[in-house]
Amino acid sequence: MEDEETSVAIKLARVEIKIDQIIEVQRIRGEDHESRIRALERWRYALPTTALILAVASSAITVISYVGK
Repeated sequence: MEDEETSVAIKLARVEIKIDQIIEVQRIRGEDHESRIRALERWRYALPTTALILAVASSAITVISYVGK
């Protein structure tokens, strides 16, 4: 009976260690996921500004090309 209790205690300790490892991996992945989302959001906010600059530049080029004729 004592051997069974010892065996169960050892198996329980192994399960606890594995659960702790899984929690740590998920914590690291979660932080990595958050940093990726933040990077994508920075690009998302930069796109309208880039589009506006390109629109103004193309309009200026068009006006210059018509004035130059």
